Amino acid sequence: MKPRVYLLIVVFAPAWMAPSAASAECAEPAGTEPILDLRAVFERSAEREPALAAERMRVEAAGQEVRAAARELAPELGVRAEGDLGQRARPGDERELGRSARGDATAVLSWDLIRSERGPARLEARRDRDAQIEAEGLRSHDHRLAVAQVYVEAALAVEIESLVGDYRERVGELAEVVRRRSAEGVEDRYEIELVEDALARLDRVVADASSQRARALVELADWVGYCAQPEPLDLDEASRVQDARGEHAAARHARAQAAAAEASASRIAREEAWRAGPLGAAGLYASPAFEGSLQPEYYVGFFAEWRPDVGGIREARADAERLRAIAHREEAQSLELESERAQRRWEQARRRLSERRSARERERKRASRVLEIAELRWREGVGPWREVLDAVERLEEVELELVQLQRETALALIDLAEQAGRAEQLPSWLTGATRPDGEQPRIEGGDHEH
Repeated sequence: MKPRVYLLIVVFAPAWMAPSAASAECAEPAGTEPILDLRAVFERSAEREPALAAERMRVEAAGQEVRAAARELAPELGVRAEGDLGQRARPGDERELGRSARGDATAVLSWDLIRSERGPARLEARRDRDAQIEAEGLRSHDHRLAVAQVYVEAALAVEIESLVGDYRERVGELAEVVRRRSAEGVEDRYEIELVEDALARLDRVVADASSQRARALVELADWVGYCAQPEPLDLDEASRVQDARGEHAAARHARAQAAAAEASASRIAREEAWRAGPLGAAGLYASPAFEGSLQPEYYVGFFAEWRPDVGGIREARADAERLRAIAHREEAQSLELESERAQRRWEQARRRLSERRSARERERKRASRVLEIAELRWREGVGPWREVLDAVERLEEVELELVQLQRETALALIDLAEQAGRAEQLPSWLTGATRPDGEQPRIEGGDHEH
């Protein structure tokens, strides 16, 4: 009997991830876990992700900054109180009185009707808010990518366990017949040892597959909060995704950061450069020089202030922000180029994976036919049972290779979604689920070979 190598996809959970109560329940999967599609996993995991909640709070804070900047045209009103004890040096009644106590309480009105940085400050607040919105989108995009990878590994682990379990059951049935025929003297005694050795190897494969399934479901449970099974992958339509060109989420964020930096440069260049507006004050002045000790005081006027950037400090700081804006735009262009490269990678991978899948499908048909012939020959007494076992092993090997091709296809699609900013389309690409707006990915026309 030829030695066989069994293909298993190993899923590793991060070492830093402490198991939750839900994870502990998944350690021994019962096969009765609720089934979740990828879109439901996205929604459930997003509700439990503190980083996404933090990004939402940052967006709200940026919105508050915009509202605050819009109110800066309002006048400022304050109250000033002052008291002192001493002798004035200036001429007048207070000097003649010598040492005495004085005080005043005044309401002051100041209104910067014109301020050099007001418009740029409002624009900067809006651009900062836009950048924070894109940061939230980027975080959500990365979250979906991470969840999709866990989902794919869990779905394939479940499929592999089912495959090897069926294989073990099939060989177990074969072993029962071999034992019976050996007891009847049809098979040699040493055949029992051979079939038991094959079963022992299979038991180890099944145990490894079950362990990998458990680890995969544990990691999925850490995202959704309870033990659940993923839906099987359906890559028939996704493998024909032709045009997924989009905008990299990180590129959108970088461009928003560039716009915010340019707005900041404009504000800094004009910060406190000039301001003007009305002013006024009204209050009471207390002094022993006045009859009755109290005298009302008020004034109104207009002020103007200009502060030239003599040392070039404001302009230097503005230049620094402009350089940051250039850096962000260069980063965005780099990410856009990576999106184009990802599209080309997918087009090449799609053709290559389709060819490999077609070849494996043909192999599976041949392996199934060989198994039928081997079983027929064995039942008719013209072929050995080991020929049946070899045929079963070859069929299972091909089926596991098809699972590996599913994994490669799914990971290629996740890479495409990452670079094209299309993480929201992964449910339709990976499981064939219809998107909420009913839109389906653009695919090539015509049937392809299975």
